[in-house]
Amino acid sequence: MKTKQSIGWAEFVTGGGLLYLILAVVCIAGAGLTLYRGSGMEDWPATKGVVTLAQVAPGIPGSQQRARYMFAYEYQVEGRSYRSDRYDYGSVGGNRSEGVRRHKEGDQVTVFYNPRHPASAALVKRQPGWAVYLVLGFGVAFLLAALGRLLTGNALAFFTAGWLKRRASRRERAIERLMEITADDPEAAVAALQDPLRKECLDYLADAEQCYQPGSRSGRFRLENAAQHLHSETGIGLAQTRTMMRLLAREEGIELSDAAKEPAA
Repeated sequence: MKTKQSIGWAEFVTGGGLLYLILAVVCIAGAGLTLYRGSGMEDWPATKGVVTLAQVAPGIPGSQQRARYMFAYEYQVEGRSYRSDRYDYGSVGGNRSEGVRRHKEGDQVTVFYNPRHPASAALVKRQPGWAVYLVLGFGVAFLLAALGRLLTGNALAFFTAGWLKRRASRRERAIERLMEITADDPEAAVAALQDPLRKECLDYLADAEQCYQPGSRSGRFRLENAAQHLHSETGIGLAQTRTMMRLLAREEGIELSDAAKEPAA
């Protein structure tokens, strides 16, 4: 039987998968852009610029927000004006706090810019540091967490469907082999009884203590339950399955002392 599988999007969203995905995109995009835009900066040319913003904005009273460093400068390349707020490429944020500490509005500065993309610039030629790669690592971790949220439930469903299919196939093979044995040879039929049918019948024969009080006629009930189960699964007559279950119990050393008399059909 073919089982239709679908992606559990609702569980993905409510289980935190969407949040992990957003964090992954933010971290990977930020770190990736920093690495890309800061590549090859040792060969960047220089131009003159001026600091247009160097302030510390206080946090909102009563909130967890800390002071914000606001830093920017302007410069020109081939007669065109550009504006940047990045002090260097040592971190994803550009170390604006260092720019505020070292400069004030109106300061003349030397700006290093990317000749291929003049909008990418910095005041210090500092290569991306460990903090950038740490953010990138967090992004990859968040992405894996999001994929895990998305795939776990579906992987479990696929695994379960595959397990059920294999079990059904084993059951069919066990039934086919059992049906090849003639009804007048119950010992051969018991010898041909394979898992999972054999294990299921043994469970019915052996698990008496959990179902019946001591002194009750548990042996007869166990025998009948096992025979009924094998009958319903294979279509073999009840008289034959009862005989088979008595032989199986004797073979496995299972005590059915109160089941010597075969139950009525």
